[in-house]
Amino acid sequence: MSYEIKNRVLALGRKSRLSEMDHTLRSEKINWMECRHPSGDTLLHIAAQSGNVSLMRHLLEHLNSEPKWVDVTNLAGKTPLHEACQNSQPEAVSFLISKGANVRAIKQADWTPLMLACTKTGKNSLSCCRLLLEKGGPVLVADKNKDGWNALHIAAREGDTSIVKELLQFDPSSMQATEKSKNGRTPLHTAALHGCHHVVEELLALNSIDCNVQDSCGATPLHDAVRSGDLKTLTALARSGADLNAYNNEGYGILHMAAQTGQVAMLKYLLEEVCLNIKIDLNMKTTPLHCAVRAGQTEAVVELLEKGADPKSLDFWGRSCYDIIPEKNVSDIKSMLDKAVTRIDFEEA
Repeated sequence: MSYEIKNRVLALGRKSRLSEMDHTLRSEKINWMECRHPSGDTLLHIAAQSGNVSLMRHLLEHLNSEPKWVDVTNLAGKTPLHEACQNSQPEAVSFLISKGANVRAIKQADWTPLMLACTKTGKNSLSCCRLLLEKGGPVLVADKNKDGWNALHIAAREGDTSIVKELLQFDPSSMQATEKSKNGRTPLHTAALHGCHHVVEELLALNSIDCNVQDSCGATPLHDAVRSGDLKTLTALARSGADLNAYNNEGYGILHMAAQTGQVAMLKYLLEEVCLNIKIDLNMKTTPLHCAVRAGQTEAVVELLEKGADPKSLDFWGRSCYDIIPEKNVSDIKSMLDKAVTRIDFEEA
């Protein structure tokens, strides 16, 4: 089959010029399944992406299609159902399911249609999730991709509480809410990192949730909340008993995380309202000031120095802040440290 004929069939199908498409297929004695984009997408994939149910119906019901073709895959292993879910097309999802589409189909990286539906937000995405769950049941919520993420991890990242609630209804034991990915992260970690405070509150309401759970790096959801810079997420976790003095495997507390990521508003809150310690102690390997300097976070350096951080402090390895100044903002940071050291020397004289 020539390149021109294949592209003509694809173009006619996309424009829903079905009689012309059918004529071309008959005259060339080919099947629509033979016409694919370089990605491997068939007309059924294209129709699913745009929610063109009339084209999907025509392909599967009027062109001598085999039932198994509803699960035809492209080069990425995606079925039309994957495409419909990723593009939030509930009518297409409903039609494909009615034709026997596999709701647990796996594409590359082990992503299911439900996982792809959870990458989106809004009413259409919720409808796609609901259709899949009604057909496949709780087992869909338990499926994991290659990174160990389940659908709840993904929905928690996107922050749509309606979808999160829908998933939890199909997981009455809340097992998936406490499942860890391959790097030890729970949906609570994910929601906190992305500042999705409504989802965080939804998860914290579950009896099974441990708000101080650590991932493989020792980070708690509170560490991630600080990295996100979202104060509502931080306060929700704190109200639920999150340990404000928790340290990760590097010896970083939440003040270190705020300094390292340059979350100045969060830094001010932790210093002024929570009154966390900015000086090195037995639990720390380094100070928040070291973290801010090393990351080149000038505003965080200014804030810490104004709040009394000691520029002369040495970390666990005996290094001063001067020893770890990066190339980024090097002159500005060195000037800040010099001024602070001069002030301290003057006060001590």
